[in-house]
Amino acid sequence: MFDEQEFQEYPSIIGTIKKLNKFFEKQKLSKLGKKIHELLSLIEDPKLAIPITYVLSIIAEKETKLISQEIIEEIKPFLKSSNKKIKLNSIIILGFYLLSNLEYLEDYISLFFNFLLEDSDDVKDNAYYFLQLFIRDYDKPLNKYVDNLLLTISKEMNNINNLIPLLRFLSKCSDLTFNQHFKLKKLLIDIIKIHYKNEDSSLLEEINNVKKRFFPTLEKLKYDQFSCEDVINLFDNYFIMKNYEFLNYISDQQSEFKEKLNKIKENANTDKEIYFYLKFAKEKVAYIFEIERDKLLRFFNRDSKISMEEIESRFENIINKEILEDFLKILMKLNYIKGYLSEFFFYPSHFLMKDINETFQKTGIINIKSKYNYLPPKLVYKIVSEIDQPYLLSPDKKIYYSIDKIKYQINSAAAKNNSIDLKGYRERLRDKDFLKLIKNLPEEYLTNFHKGTQWLTNIGKIKIEQEIEQSIKYIGFLDINKITQKLNINKLLLIDVVLINVDSRSGIWNKNKDIFYFSRYLTDKINFIKTIKDEQVRNQKVLELSEELQIDSEHIFSKIDENIKLIGEEIKTKDQIKIDEYLEKTGMKRKNFLDFIEELHLDYLLKQNLLILSPKKIESAKSRIKIELIKDSEKKDFINLDGYDVPSSIVEELINELRLEKQIDGIYYSVNDNPRFYTERGIRNLMLENSLMFSFDDLFYGRELTDNEIEFMKNILFYLIESNRLKGAFNEEQLLFTSNDLHFAKDYNQNILKFEKTVNKYLYYFNREFEKIKEILNKQESPIYPQEIKKIQESIDVINKKYITWRESLNAFVRRVSQGFLKEQGLNFRRYKKLTEEKKQEIKLFSEDPEVEDLLKGFNSWVKFFNELETKYPNIIFYKKRLMNNPQDEETKDMLEELLITLNLKG
Repeated sequence: MFDEQEFQEYPSIIGTIKKLNKFFEKQKLSKLGKKIHELLSLIEDPKLAIPITYVLSIIAEKETKLISQEIIEEIKPFLKSSNKKIKLNSIIILGFYLLSNLEYLEDYISLFFNFLLEDSDDVKDNAYYFLQLFIRDYDKPLNKYVDNLLLTISKEMNNINNLIPLLRFLSKCSDLTFNQHFKLKKLLIDIIKIHYKNEDSSLLEEINNVKKRFFPTLEKLKYDQFSCEDVINLFDNYFIMKNYEFLNYISDQQSEFKEKLNKIKENANTDKEIYFYLKFAKEKVAYIFEIERDKLLRFFNRDSKISMEEIESRFENIINKEILEDFLKILMKLNYIKGYLSEFFFYPSHFLMKDINETFQKTGIINIKSKYNYLPPKLVYKIVSEIDQPYLLSPDKKIYYSIDKIKYQINSAAAKNNSIDLKGYRERLRDKDFLKLIKNLPEEYLTNFHKGTQWLTNIGKIKIEQEIEQSIKYIGFLDINKITQKLNINKLLLIDVVLINVDSRSGIWNKNKDIFYFSRYLTDKINFIKTIKDEQVRNQKVLELSEELQIDSEHIFSKIDENIKLIGEEIKTKDQIKIDEYLEKTGMKRKNFLDFIEELHLDYLLKQNLLILSPKKIESAKSRIKIELIKDSEKKDFINLDGYDVPSSIVEELINELRLEKQIDGIYYSVNDNPRFYTERGIRNLMLENSLMFSFDDLFYGRELTDNEIEFMKNILFYLIESNRLKGAFNEEQLLFTSNDLHFAKDYNQNILKFEKTVNKYLYYFNREFEKIKEILNKQESPIYPQEIKKIQESIDVINKKYITWRESLNAFVRRVSQGFLKEQGLNFRRYKKLTEEKKQEIKLFSEDPEVEDLLKGFNSWVKFFNELETKYPNIIFYKKRLMNNPQDEETKDMLEELLITLNLKG
């Protein structure tokens, strides 16, 4: 039975091993027992522990009845040994012993579940082996080993052979805690993925067993009818919920209830679950619930109402109809779910909030008496307050109006009407809410003008102001009744706007105060009457005018004079006024008004539509303009007298003051009726611009120059001559300057023309040969024949032979002429190159003349073009030949098109 050679290292037990073999052979079991005890007495020797436990493991497997409880007690410490062989032998001894002595299984089975977590594969394999044998005859639930099993499963995901027994062990459990159930669901999802990958039937069987026990609603799930993703979603969406019922709670189970509740509190993962309890004193029953948090919130936090039937169906595993209402109320009380519970429905807060908000957004009204009569008014108030939309309430507090919606309605009405009546809102709203609406009226559409509940719109105000403007400019009077009828506006509203926009001193009201006559209208009428020489007729016309206008005759004259006087006194108090505004008030024309200002003995400055009257501002403006004039004289060629914010006469006055002060000097001269003052800088630039020849009279044509002005211009001219900026002679009698460059310029221009003529002749030859080539290459219907190709090459050869001679000729001409003109200017090429860039600008160099450079550039471009044409025209012939053979060849067609465009042969 034992190989004695294996024990040669252990001489102290070799004799015992031999006798064991002998007794086993002769089946002398009583003597075997004695020898086993002899070995057992030596087991404490560390050197002998391995062979002795090995011998005992063989005996346990072959003759289990020889293993006694005493032996088990002796080897128990070795179950925790760090020596792998000793530990493994001890597990085998205990395992076979328990298989024959199941009454001791309860004491030791937990050890084998712990062995599943060992790192050693041998230890784990033996644990799996014995556990599978144990549970065939073990009729007790394995609940207390669930945590161990779940942990083991998480570590064995890559080993299907081990997952199968682990799931089998789990199916022997009768119940799981919430956390265990949650972990199992996650693990089972991973195991299902493994099944779909490997399609192991044994694994599927154990999955189904676990599913049947712990996921009963998925019991009928057929894996072959769903994809892996669908199955995973089904498990992931499985709603874990638990209910612990305690009957006779008041008398018998109170301590058990508290113990269970405390245990749940200690182990609860509040991120994953919620727990709570219900007590019913009358029925003497209590319940503890554990529910998956996310699923609960997802179920109740939806965008629709939920029927009580649906809720009862969803939670039928943990509640019955009798406790459904209490179940929901405790969830609401604990703030796990929010909403309103009626007899037949639960209305989630999210749904109510969204529904009320959408209704409010769409209709602008929340009517508790109709659509939301099933909700308590306080709840509606709370929700409307939370949706953060300003609202207004009806007098009975049963209707909420969106203030934004009302403002939109008001805006819509105000955008179409001159005035609107808010009477309807006054009747629908509480007093304080109507005042709130008034404070929040849209300023972009409504004005502040109102009478009672009638409000003037901005459109109405604009139209009234337009009517006032039309009355002032074209009619001469303002008829309140006609405008009221025309604009359909409350008369009192219209009068309020008129009183704000019309100065009462600008005219006279009639007796009924419904027509306002402007001073200009009245003045025109009165001036006409004043032209009548017959006093009797004149007085009659005054009476007729009084009757027509419904104004007392004496009042017409006295009131206009009184108004003008009052306006004059007002103007005296102003630093500045708008001219147009006071033309309307006085009824005067601009000239008459300025005369009126002078009659008031007021100094003034005109600044566009402003009349500046403040002495300080007038003097300040003059001082500022003086400074500007000095600066402008230094950086401008001329000063525009109309270019300042004062009349040109004032500018001229200020310039003359500065001339007397010797701060500026120049000459007055008008261009196109625009008065200008030419500065010293400007006159200097005029001379330089006309540097070949000019006379003083030419510079200021039509202007008779004074002796001082002539002397002033002569000083400028002599300065330019002395500084070599002008070179030539001045005839004092004729006041004529003639430049030395006048003759030079004539020769220079003649050479330019000669050079241009020569270049154009060569360009003509280039173009002539090109047109010959173009005509051949542009042929459409027939091929290009060899004799035509010869003509193309001959034209190119002609150009190639001649352009070299032409180019040398042109370059020689440029060098010769350039050298000649440099000599006339006292220079040669070497000295010219040493000049600064600024000095070079003063020298005329023929070769750098832009016209010469452009002509040479045009010539060289033709040379370059013919070189390119010579290399590329064979491609054109090739492409055309290919297209003759295959007209549908789009690629060749595109390449030909591109080449023709490049060589300017298109068209």
